[in-house]
Amino acid sequence: MSKRLKYISITIAALIVIMLIAPLFISLESYKDIIISEVKKATGRDLTIDDKISLSILPYPKVTLNKVKLSSIPQAKFPYTLEVEQATAALAISNLLTGKIVFSYVELEHPEIYLEVLQDGTPSWEFTKQLQEETSPGTTKEATKKASAPFPVKRLILNKGKVQYTKGQENTLLEDINIDLTLRDLKGPIDFTTSFQVKGQEITLEGSAKEIGEVIPLTAELRAFGEKIAIKGDIDTKKMSFNGALDLQGNIETAMQSFKKVELPKILRNDFKMAAQLYADKDSATIDHIDINLGDLKATGEGSYNISKAAGGITLHLSSILTDIALETHKGDTSGYETKIRLHAPKIAPLFELLEVDTKKLPEFTDQEFFFATTGDFKENELIFKEIIFSSGQANLSGMVGIKNSDKKSIYSYDFRSENGAAVAAFFNKKLPVNLAQVRVKGITTKAGDNIDIATNVLTANAVAAIEGEITLGSDIKTPLLISAAGDNLAQTLRQLFGNSTPEGLGKFTISSTVQGNFSKDLKMHLNNSSVVIANEATTINGDATLTLGQDIPKVNLNLELSALNLDSLAGKSSATTSSASASPEQSAPSSQSSRWSQNKLDLSGLQSFEGNISLTVAKLTKGSLVFNEMVAKMKVANGILNLSSLTGEMFGGYVAASGSISSQSGQPLNFKGSIKNAQLKNIIPNRGEIKVTQGTFSSIVDLKSQGSSQYQYIQNLNGDIHFNGSDGKLSGLDLQKAIDSLTQVKNLDGILRTMDSSFSGGETNFKNLEGAFVVNNGNAQLTAFKLDAQGATATATGYVDLLNYAMDISATITADAKGFPPFMARIYGPLDNPSHRLDTRALQQYLMQNVLTTVIDTIKDGKGKPSDILKGIIGIGGKSNQPPEQNPGAATTPAPAGNTDTTAPQSKPVDDLIEKGLKKLFKN
Repeated sequence: MSKRLKYISITIAALIVIMLIAPLFISLESYKDIIISEVKKATGRDLTIDDKISLSILPYPKVTLNKVKLSSIPQAKFPYTLEVEQATAALAISNLLTGKIVFSYVELEHPEIYLEVLQDGTPSWEFTKQLQEETSPGTTKEATKKASAPFPVKRLILNKGKVQYTKGQENTLLEDINIDLTLRDLKGPIDFTTSFQVKGQEITLEGSAKEIGEVIPLTAELRAFGEKIAIKGDIDTKKMSFNGALDLQGNIETAMQSFKKVELPKILRNDFKMAAQLYADKDSATIDHIDINLGDLKATGEGSYNISKAAGGITLHLSSILTDIALETHKGDTSGYETKIRLHAPKIAPLFELLEVDTKKLPEFTDQEFFFATTGDFKENELIFKEIIFSSGQANLSGMVGIKNSDKKSIYSYDFRSENGAAVAAFFNKKLPVNLAQVRVKGITTKAGDNIDIATNVLTANAVAAIEGEITLGSDIKTPLLISAAGDNLAQTLRQLFGNSTPEGLGKFTISSTVQGNFSKDLKMHLNNSSVVIANEATTINGDATLTLGQDIPKVNLNLELSALNLDSLAGKSSATTSSASASPEQSAPSSQSSRWSQNKLDLSGLQSFEGNISLTVAKLTKGSLVFNEMVAKMKVANGILNLSSLTGEMFGGYVAASGSISSQSGQPLNFKGSIKNAQLKNIIPNRGEIKVTQGTFSSIVDLKSQGSSQYQYIQNLNGDIHFNGSDGKLSGLDLQKAIDSLTQVKNLDGILRTMDSSFSGGETNFKNLEGAFVVNNGNAQLTAFKLDAQGATATATGYVDLLNYAMDISATITADAKGFPPFMARIYGPLDNPSHRLDTRALQQYLMQNVLTTVIDTIKDGKGKPSDILKGIIGIGGKSNQPPEQNPGAATTPAPAGNTDTTAPQSKPVDDLIEKGLKKLFKN
C-alpha cells in the first residue's frame, strides 16, 4: 500500500470516528432556544420541547426532538395545534455541500393535530397571519409566504397520528393516520400516500402533483371499503380551485361487509361505475355530467355543494326505470344536517322489478304514479325522517319516524297518518280483514339487545287501541303485552270497519286484554274488566284464549263470558217500509227492494284461517220480550266450518237446546236444530199488531237449513220445519172472547159486527191449547196445521208467512162454542209487525137475522111497541137520528172469502131482503 493511500485511509477513519463521537461532546440543550425562536419566527406560534434533543451524524445528520408541542391561537379550545411524541428531522447532505439547509425527511411519531374554526371563522392552522403582524409594513405577501417555510422538506412522514377537527358544536375525529408525502424537487412533483382506519377498514389516498406553480396538475386515487375513486384535474393556486374529473368503481355488497349484514337485491350486488366532472373552490363544489352504470341500472344527474353554508344537493334520473331522485342537504339550525329526499316515478312497478320484488303479487295501482318525499334530520346518534309524504294510486301516508341510539339502546318514534289505511296495506300486498279508512299510528318502541318495549296507539274508526308491553327476541319471540281499545260508539266503529250491516244498538265500549307467551309457539290471552253498552245496558266481558302458532293453521281455544246480550240490538234496524193497515191484499207483499234483510256480503272466509274450540256463556240473553238465562254455546271450527256442538240454557223455567253449523265452503251452507220445552211464559209485552204467545206453557221444535252470502240470501234459501204448542196461556193480536161475547149478548146487528171487527184489531185471547206447524220452502213458511182451543171458541187456520218480505197471509175459521152459531172466517194479512184483517160473517148474519125475525114477531104479537121502532133498534138504526150509524173505517162487515177481493155487493142487501120478506108477512093487510 502506498503512503498516500495509507494517509487517506487513516484520515477517513479518523473523520468517521470524530463524527461518531462528536455528538457525545456537543451539548444540544443550548440549541433549544434557537429552534424555538426560529419556529416562532416561521409560524408565530410557541414551540415547547419537554425532553432532551438528540443528534446523530451517521449515516446522515439527524436531529430528534421528544415531546414537542406547538401552541394554538389564543382563542382556541385546545391549547396546542400539534403534539408529537417524537419528531425526527434529517438533513440532506448534498444540499449542505452547497450551503443550503434542506430536510431530506421529517418524521412524526404519534402526532396529535387539533384543528379548530373559531366563531369568527378564523382557522387555528393558519400561520401567515401572525407572521405578517411581526413583519415590517413594507413586506409583501409573497415575501411573507416564503418566510413561512424557511427550510424545505423533501419528505414528510406521519405515523399513527390523530386529527381532531372542531367547528362550533361539530366534532370530527380521525385516528390511526399514516401519511407519506414526497417532494422530489422544490418545483415538484409531489408524491403522497395517506392511510387511516374507519370501522376497521383502511382508507388509502395515493397520488402526485406534477408541478408546483399557479396551476398544479393533480392525479390521485382513493381506496376505501372496496371502492376506488380516481381523481384527475388541475389545482389553481390563485383561485384556490380544482377542475377535473372523478371516476368511481366498486361493489356495494363488498363495501357493506364491514357493516351489519344486509341482504341486498341482485341489482345492488353488481359492480358499478360512476363518472362525473367536478369543479370546486373554497366556497362551493359542483359535480356535473354524472353517469352511473350498475348492472341494468343506468342513471345521469348533477349536484352541487356550498362549503360555507354546508348545503348541497344532487338530482339523479334513473333512465332505465324512468325514476327521478333528488337529495338536498344543509346544516341544521342547532347541529347535524337536514336532507330532503324526493322520489318520483310514473310507475313504481319497474323499480320493484329492479329490486326483484314479484310484481305479479302486487296490487294494480303500483302501475300508477308514485311519489315519496321526506326530510332527514341527521344528528349525532339520532336520525329523524320528518314530513314523510307517500302516495300511489289510492294509497297515501304522511308522518315521521325517528331513530335514536343512546346507552346501548335504539329508540324508534313514529307518527303516521293515512286517509286510506286499507290501500296502504294493499300496496304492501297485505289484505286487511277490516275496512280501514282514516288511521293514525303513533308511539315509541325501544330496543335494547333482544328486548323490545312497545308503547303504540292506533286511532281509527272513532276508537283508540293501545298496545303496551315487551317483546323478547331470539330463537323464540316471547312477550307480555297489554292490548286495549275504547270508544264512544261501538256500532259506529264496527260499521266503519266491517260495513253497514253492523247493529245500531252498540254504544260505549272498553276492552282490555293481556297477551303472554311465545309468538312462534303459543300465546295466552286474558280478557278482563271489559264492557260494551248494548241497547243502553252495560255488558261486561271476561274470558281467556290460547292461540297455538308455528303450524300451517293456527289453533284457537276461546272461553268468553258475557253478562248480557240483546239480540235485537245486534240484528240492527230494519230499512224496510211497512205497509199501512188499510193496504189491500194485492199490496200486502212488499218487494225485495224494501226488504229488511241486509244484502251486504257475509264473508265467512275467516273461518278458514284458524281451527279450535269456542265456549260462549251469556248470563242473560234477550230477544224481544223473551229472556234466556245462562246460555252456554259450545262451538268447534275446523276446515272452514263452525259447528255448534251444543247450545243450552233456560227460558222462563223451560229448557232450551240447539245445535247446527255454518260453513265458509262453497255456498256457505247453514244448518240449525233447536227446541224449547215447557217454557212458562208470563208478562210478555206484545207489540202493537203482532200475533204471539204472551203467557202459558210453550214448546217448540225447529229444524232449518239454508245457504247464501248475505242475510237476504239466507232467508231466501231457508227450508225446514217448525212445530210449536202451548197450553193455558194467552195469544196477543186478537180478542176472540170479545167477539164471542158480542154474539151471546145480542143488542143489535150493527153493534155485533162492530165489536167482532174490533176484536181482530188487538187485545189478547185466553187459550187452553195451541198447536201448529210450518213447512218452510225457500223463505216461505206454509202454515200446514193450526188449532187454537180458546175460551168460548176454537179456531183453525191455514196460509203462509213470507219471511223474505216479512209479510203474512193467514185465513182462519172461528167456531163459537154457543149452540147454533155458524163459524165465521177471518183473514189476517200484511206486514208481520202491523197486519190488516178482513172478516167474512155472511153466514153468521143470516143466522142472526133468522133469530132476530122470530124475536120481532113475538114482540109484535105481544103488542110491545111499534113494529117499525122495534126493527130499527134491532138492526141498529134507532136513537136520536134516523140516519144509519157511521161505519168503522177499518171494519169490513161483509167481506168476500179469503182470496176473493170482490166487494161490490151492498153490505145491507141480505138484511134488507130478510126484513122485507118478514114485514110483508106481518103487515100484508
